[in-house]
Amino acid sequence: MREIRSIARKIRTLRANRSMSILELSDISGISPRTINRVEAADMVGYNPQMKTIGSLSRAFGMSLSTLMATPLASITSVVR
Repeated sequence: MREIRSIARKIRTLRANRSMSILELSDISGISPRTINRVEAADMVGYNPQMKTIGSLSRAFGMSLSTLMATPLASITSVVR
């Protein structure tokens, strides 16, 4: 559950830092806006997204799933602006 919370925060931070709406991320990633909303809220509601979904979202930000998972949130916050 801790990893899911971290991923949720990273996805939300990446999107916000790029001033990207959920609809824009949906268009780029092919993931529905509802699913993106659930992924971003996973740290609050206990949603457990599939790795395929997280992989599609990470590719929409130009990074691999492994990079997304390995990169600390502080690095995402400071690098992606």
